[in-house]
This record gives sequence, structure tokens and C-alpha cells, in this order.
Amino acid sequence: MLTERSTRVVAAVKLHRQVARRRARRFLVEGAHLVEAASGRGLVREVFVTEAAAQRYAALLDRQDAAVNVVTERAAKALSDTVTPAGLVAVCERPEPALDDVLASELTEFSEQQLLRFKELTREDLAEGLTAAVAEKKTT
Repeated sequence: MLTERSTRVVAAVKLHRQVARRRARRFLVEGAHLVEAASGRGLVREVFVTEAAAQRYAALLDRQDAAVNVVTERAAKALSDTVTPAGLVAVCERPEPALDDVLASELTEFSEQQLLRFKELTREDLAEGLTAAVAEKKTT
């Protein structure tokens, strides 16, 4: 059973802050409906659940591909941002559109966030291409 001081719980609690969510490209969802919706899209990477909630949501937890961690009530409160914690919180990966999808879309205007992501993708692709070119040059 994980406590509020466990490294996994501490790392997940940090996702309450926007900076941590952006850097990790992850976010938290709380409650059965949101966990089920995120799981349906393949976004769930880790689940934290109290013993009581594990019994209540046993069917939902059985369907999870991600690691399910039992936590103390105090850890559940730390993970929650509600007054009455549901006892069920999931760490989810932020969905990212593929570069090909962005380029193939018929949008004529992009949001600031979409443009930022496009720049990141372009930078990553450029860095990957340069790394491959340097590696190829070294072998020749």
C-alpha cells in the first residue's frame, strides 16, 4: 500500500501544477466516469485507488491495462483536488496529434497551442534528422 510519501504518489501529486503537467505531458483524472473515459481512449498510465474504492470499482479496475496501486486515505486526499475524494485517481498521458494528422487537416487557422506543438514536433524531427545524418557521416 502506497502512502502520501511514496515516490509514485509524490510524482502524481505534482501533476496538480500546470508546469508539471506540461513538462510530463500527463494529467490527473478523478472518479470512475473520468477514469473509464480516459481508459477507453488508451490514455491511462497508472491508477491510484483506496481499498474501499477498489471494492466499489472492481470491474473497472479489472479492465485496466495500467498499473493499479492501492493507496492510503491520506494519499488519496493528496492526489485529489475535491473536498470529498472518490478514492480513484488515474495518471493519464496527454493525447498528442501526430504530425501527419496536423499537416493533413483542413484547418486554415491554428490555435496558439497547436502552433506551439507543431514547432515542438518540427524541432524534434529536425533534431532526429540531424542526429541520424551525423551518425551516418561518422560511419562513412
